[in-house]
Parts: sequence; structure tokens; C-alpha cells
Amino acid sequence: MKLFVDQKLSGGLSWYVKTFLILLGLLVAPTLAVATSSLTPPPNIRITNIPELNNEEQVFISPVDSNIIIANWRDLRLGHFQIGIGRSTDGGQTWIDTLIEPFLQYTNILSGDLSAWQSDPTMTVDRQGNFYMSVLDFSRTSSPPNDTSFIVFYKSIDSGLSWTGPFPTIPTPGTGFEDKQFITVDRTAGPHDGNVYVTWTRLADGHNKIIFQRSTDGAETFGDTIIVGPWQTSTFCTAPTFAGQFSIPVVSSNGDVHVFWVGLTIDSSSCFTFYTIKHVVSTDGGQTFTLRRHCIVCNRIHRHRWRY
Repeated sequence: MKLFVDQKLSGGLSWYVKTFLILLGLLVAPTLAVATSSLTPPPNIRITNIPELNNEEQVFISPVDSNIIIANWRDLRLGHFQIGIGRSTDGGQTWIDTLIEPFLQYTNILSGDLSAWQSDPTMTVDRQGNFYMSVLDFSRTSSPPNDTSFIVFYKSIDSGLSWTGPFPTIPTPGTGFEDKQFITVDRTAGPHDGNVYVTWTRLADGHNKIIFQRSTDGAETFGDTIIVGPWQTSTFCTAPTFAGQFSIPVVSSNGDVHVFWVGLTIDSSSCFTFYTIKHVVSTDGGQTFTLRRHCIVCNRIHRHRWRY
């Protein structure tokens, strides 16, 4: 005889408990309506026509001319990671695509051997229609490769027709690997309008940190780094804990700068760690930040348990 959980009770269960009960046949799965539409699907328009892989793409529309659309992506047409740039002047109907030339890659400029890789493309556009692009620039041949990773910017003031740069956030190599940067720009017309903000993860010495920087001159130079997400410790749980990854900067309508990222929180009694979304905010244009707070704590346990 098949048993079913009372529906009033099931309404208070978490989603994974409900899924488990459905699989056991103890809970009736909800019936989902089939979505239909009489509209004809729009055609897919290719930006590139190459057989090699393209991924990690972003697309931005000019706020001063909606016919101008700029895209970037990670491109493998040369057999290793490069950054492709696509430009449309007719609202996305047709595209011209190019690569960031090797002689414009920061690590190549330093080494002179034109062998560097680029990855993790991001983009934003300011209120005047100036486009900013940031990429991870690094060498695969250095030893160790961590010593030659840079986050660099390129800027276009002519709607993506040409680009200046590279502008490194930190001109000299460090001792860690910079990873997964995301960027934004203030478009509020307020006191910090035009500020460019970037956040990323720094992997160094077996730990990681969430780093923030800002530029007040159109991404040509950047201020000191701010650690908004340090790696975590607990008095009872002695080993350090993953600080996080995938940090996203966001500017609110009043010019406040918010940074969100996926991190972990430590249960000091059990030393289990749980996934969480963390948040800090700056009310002075990215000069200082509040203490970290947890927006959402997931009840999924992280795979590590640090307790000695």
C-alpha cells in the first residue's frame, strides 16, 4: 500500500526533503503546466563563425545608442585562451569580431614572448557610453605561473571601435593567482559617477581572499587593494576556511557600492562549514566598507570539516 505525506505537513518541508519523499513514493509530485506560446522564436544570430570553443561571454548595450552592442568572450581559435570582442552597430543583426592582439596583452608586454593567455572576460559601460573590459592576463610558461597573473583593463571611448590599454590594476607581479574578477561602473550621476569598481579572488599561500579596487580616472589607474573577504578562522576550529569566490560588485541608485560573493560560514560547535552568500557595502564610493554579513545561509554542508 502506497503512503502519502499529508499536504499540510509537506508545505513546511525543505525542498530536498520533499524531493527525497517524492523519490520514495511518499509524496505526490506537483503537476506542472506545459508552457506554450504562439510567438515565433527569434532567429539565432552568430557573433562568430569559427569552429573552436567560445564561452564566458558578456554583452552590453550602449546607454546612449541602443544600436551599439559590444560583447566579449573567451576564445580558443588560436588553440589557447584569448579574448574575443564582438561589435554590432545595428542592434545585434550583424557583427564584426576580433581578438585582443597579443602585443596588447600585459604579460606579453612584460615578457616580450607573445605566449601569454587571457581568460575571465568581463565588461561594463558608463553613462556616457564608454565601454570598459577587464580580463585575467597570465603566463602558462612561468615558474610558478602565479607570479605572472594580472587583472587588466581596456577602454573604448568610441563605442567599441577601438580600445586603449592594457591598464593593470596592480602593475607588478604578486605572490598569488588573481582569479574571476567582475566589474561595474557608477552610472548614478552622483558624486562618484564614473568610478570603476572591480572585485576578485586572490589565491595565495594556501588561502584565498576577496579583493576590491576602484578607479576614479576611467580605469587607467587603480587605488590600493581592500580585502573585503578575508579567509576565516575560528577559536575552536583551528584550520582556516575558504573565504569565497565569484564576487560581484553592484552600484545602487544612491551610489552605494555593494559586493556579494559565495562563501562559507563556520559552525564553531561542530566545525562544519555551510555555504552562504556574503555582503559588504560602501557608502563613500569604495573607500571603506562595512563588516561582512550573511545574506543567505544554505543548509547544504560543505565537503570539508576542519577540526583537530
